[in-house]
Amino acid sequence: MKRLILILYDTFHAHRGLMFTVLAVVTVVLGVLIHRISYKEDITDFLPLSGNDQEAMRMYQGLSGANRIIAIVGVKGAKSPDADRLCDAADAFVTSIDGEKLKATYTIDLDKMSDVAAFVYRNIPYFLTDADYHRMDSLLRTHDYVGSQLNNDMEMLMFPSGSMLSDNIGRDPLNLFTPVVERLSNGAQSLNYELYNGHIFTPDMKNAVVIIESPYGSSETDRNGQLIERLTDCSGKVEKQFPGVSIRLTGGPVIAVDNAGQIKSDTILSVSIAIVLILVLLAVAFRNVRNIGLIAVTIIWGWVFALGCLSIVHSTISLIVLGVSSIIIGIAVNYPLHLVAHLNHTPDMRQALREIVEPLLVGNITTIGAFLCLVPLKSVALRDLGLFAAFLLIGTILFVFAFLPHFVRVSAEPRTGWLTRLGNVQLENKRWIVVVTAVLTLIFGVLSLNTKFDSDISHINYLTKEQKSNLSYLSSLLRSNPKEKTVYAVADGRSADEALAANEKMQTALAGISRDKAVTGVHSPAQFLPSKAEQHRRLAMWNSFVDRYGKTIRDNLESAGASLGFGSGSFSDFYAILSKKYTVENIAHFAPLTDGPLRQNYYYDKSSGTYNIITPVTVRADRAGDVAAHLDKSLPCGYSFEIGALNKGIANSLSDNFNYIGWACGLIVFFFLWLSFGNIELAALSFLPMAVSWLWILGLMSLFGIQFNIINIILATFIFGQGDDYTIFITEGCQYEYAYGRKMLASYKNSIVISAIIMFIGMGVLVIARHPALRSLGEVTVVGMFSVVLMAYLLPPFIFKWITRKNGSLRRRPLTVRSLLMPRRYPDSCEAGRTHDYYARYVMDCYYYCGADIVRTVKTALRNHTATAVPSPNGTITVDGESYGAVALVEALMHPKATVIARTLDADDADVCRNVACRIAGNIRIESK
Repeated sequence: MKRLILILYDTFHAHRGLMFTVLAVVTVVLGVLIHRISYKEDITDFLPLSGNDQEAMRMYQGLSGANRIIAIVGVKGAKSPDADRLCDAADAFVTSIDGEKLKATYTIDLDKMSDVAAFVYRNIPYFLTDADYHRMDSLLRTHDYVGSQLNNDMEMLMFPSGSMLSDNIGRDPLNLFTPVVERLSNGAQSLNYELYNGHIFTPDMKNAVVIIESPYGSSETDRNGQLIERLTDCSGKVEKQFPGVSIRLTGGPVIAVDNAGQIKSDTILSVSIAIVLILVLLAVAFRNVRNIGLIAVTIIWGWVFALGCLSIVHSTISLIVLGVSSIIIGIAVNYPLHLVAHLNHTPDMRQALREIVEPLLVGNITTIGAFLCLVPLKSVALRDLGLFAAFLLIGTILFVFAFLPHFVRVSAEPRTGWLTRLGNVQLENKRWIVVVTAVLTLIFGVLSLNTKFDSDISHINYLTKEQKSNLSYLSSLLRSNPKEKTVYAVADGRSADEALAANEKMQTALAGISRDKAVTGVHSPAQFLPSKAEQHRRLAMWNSFVDRYGKTIRDNLESAGASLGFGSGSFSDFYAILSKKYTVENIAHFAPLTDGPLRQNYYYDKSSGTYNIITPVTVRADRAGDVAAHLDKSLPCGYSFEIGALNKGIANSLSDNFNYIGWACGLIVFFFLWLSFGNIELAALSFLPMAVSWLWILGLMSLFGIQFNIINIILATFIFGQGDDYTIFITEGCQYEYAYGRKMLASYKNSIVISAIIMFIGMGVLVIARHPALRSLGEVTVVGMFSVVLMAYLLPPFIFKWITRKNGSLRRRPLTVRSLLMPRRYPDSCEAGRTHDYYARYVMDCYYYCGADIVRTVKTALRNHTATAVPSPNGTITVDGESYGAVALVEALMHPKATVIARTLDADDADVCRNVACRIAGNIRIESK
């Protein structure tokens, strides 16, 4: 790969026109692809939901009124409320928002309730069940039932409220249908409220309430923000009109807008601070505006590349994903940063590229692998984030290797200052730091067991004191018993009639569950929302009923009514019901019910295109889980859910995801490290700092009371991404210095220091944010970056020094797993008079930690070198030195009294030969060809 990248550099360097053409064409294609993407904004995309759980969550949001804006009309201070004045203020507020064409509920519309009752009476054949016909048969067979019931009606009409009952008596003089109507009103779910002059008040009568349904749902914060701004203006005008009255807005959309506003203000503040500090840092580090601008251009191009590639996979992407993925910039910026910073150490661009390619490529591949661990997760947003991050890193590294070297301005001036001094710090040489680190690692390892995951999404919402107070009022409106919970049984279908039919199949199971003592109520809409097949059956029963009793009822009513003084037209509505011809109807016919008392039992999911019929089952809180599990097993179709169990399932899934991310990232990173370095020792050496830093992160979080949540858990992959980049560079630097004898580690450390400080500033500044989600990101970033940088600085050089040095001098044969397990078989020095293969194996071990490219070259050279050379009369042996001195070393060990001349033209070959072969065998001399 290094050779391919250098060929590409040489080609573009010689043909700059070709380079500009390729860059322009690729950029234009990416721009075209980006136009295909549409954007959405839904925080629930981060939840690990799939199938029914996803629909259930959307459904619950609808049932719980997540799209409702609640206006609480009260008095300021501790004044006693004047109910009449609050009613007037509520009227004025609703009048002021009429222009918004919003659905506002602030009074109980008795006429509308009467219309619903009239609809049920007019369509009673659709709602009568077998049990109702059995009841009506029993009543009509009772002797003189008609006369006694009319006597009861006459008595009811004599009461002061008789005028209100006259319509019902006219439609159902024999009380045959009224129990069905009462069943509808009793089963309907409603708010817990008080009425005053027809206005809705809170139970304590201190506040009037106006419920406004947002047409934009709860997640479209931009439109809701504009709406709430207009509502706030209206409330301000009403407060001026009614001094002493206050109107407070709360509800899901208001909280979402407040969160978005707080995130925006926090982001503006933190980004402003971060930009200033980062620009100052880059100016101090590079003192070159052009190169600083090119670093930014590289990231922007990588961002465009990621969006373009993602558009091929998906047509939509969450704006929240794009926002969160800005964290990945902290990793992507490493690539151009390392190249530009390395030019201060190696001003020759081609040589710098040659030296930097391997660590950049290894770090890039391992980090991409870590982020791709997010793709198998259930969370849609996390899957998109994994793909976007992978594409962003791929695009950035492509730009760094293909285009950036031709734009960067090379400066040969060495940089000195505090950054250089930080790069020269050698923590591994300070024994007390090593000891303290080891002790703290044990302590943090124990503390890490107490690190918790906070699955309560409400804890990452921003709530002002006023919002918290308002929400307590909002919760008091809900009719809920703290000792009870609601389990929802859902029948779904691709059409309304399919869902209705499925709901009817569930009734046997629901009837069975209702006999459980833990169940306090089953509120099924099946009686009032029949499928077409059920309508056909019920209408057949109705026609049979009318055929049997129609004439008898009419005759008895007329005779008994006349004797009691009822007029001839008193029961005309009832006769109209008996004589009407009914036909099978679509669901639209029942709109007065689905838009009214049964609106929470009928739900159309636009996202999945499914119709849902919902049956709330109230159960004892301590048995909710058991009942839900039993219901799930007994339902012949559909599914059930309980929001507490659903949230618990989400928490467990997030916890599982958390564990999966940790293990998957660890295994993938370790595998790629092993593959890249070519030996397990360096893979373990590079992986150990990440493992130890993870213990430190968990331990410090436990110590400071920081918890993981659905937002900052994303930093798990981020920490691995940054950690493996840093440790790979440090390990590569150790290898480079060990092989070539040139200073390189300080240069890599400089880049790491700059990168780490940028991340500390860019993300760490979020600790000043007021929004809990952003603040948690900042806290975890500070803890994580501190741990990762410390371990990257300390552990790789310390361990590498131990395996390659002894008593202050380089080992002839460095330590490996094999030599640690079998020290006698792999001694530090080789024995004299052994075979060629013996010395070849020994030499291979001597080059073991010199880098994968060098090791491959050495293996090939030794494999091809089978014949032993014979010294010339003057006692010299001349060999090809382009094997980094490996062949020369074999000959020098086999012929310790001869002078071995290694001839080479390549400076790198000569340096490695001098630093390794000449160090081990003093009878090697290097000459140029």
